[in-house]
Amino acid sequence: MLCEAFGCLPSEAWREVLRLPAGMLTRILEARGYWRTKAAYDARGRGESPLVHLVKTIDLELVQEARDRARAAG
Repeated sequence: MLCEAFGCLPSEAWREVLRLPAGMLTRILEARGYWRTKAAYDARGRGESPLVHLVKTIDLELVQEARDRARAAG
């Protein structure tokens, strides 16, 4: 999975696993997946995967934060 995601040989992937903090590569892969899903959602505005639900939730929270800041500013 890492080799496919990063386009590297298994030995290179293993060196990075040992070099980086624990879980870092997993977090990078999760972030990539999130942004791909968000881009697809923004382009189509639909989808039903759990990640799409997370994108929708985060988008709504960002809108609410922006509204709250606008109200507080006057």
